[in-house]
Amino acid sequence: MSPAWVFLLVGTGEELAVPHTSIYRILHRGAPEFSAYAAGALDLNDFLGLPGDPSCPGVVVLLASGQIWMAGNAVMQGAGDQVSYLALRPELFANARPWCRGVLVGKGRWAFVVEEAAVA
Repeated sequence: MSPAWVFLLVGTGEELAVPHTSIYRILHRGAPEFSAYAAGALDLNDFLGLPGDPSCPGVVVLLASGQIWMAGNAVMQGAGDQVSYLALRPELFANARPWCRGVLVGKGRWAFVVEEAAVA
């Protein structure tokens, strides 16, 4: 059985994919704990050098690994959404940290699969 994915919106339309088993909790801006976690969260827009999208509500993603990320929004993969995983070789990143290990491609969707250990 293929893993279910959570798609994190970054920038003004890019998506990062994270296996749902890697995510402990997602806090939306209205959650009481949002501000406390947001203060120490790594902003994925900044990490990737992308401008933020002010129309996005903003979410804090608590990972099972203990990392805390800030993204524009988060969407769980739908039950009928079929995606294929295409691996990327680390050599494609030259001397940069390989923050992406693959790409998910599906009908009307593609997303970078995040290598969690490289995002810090």
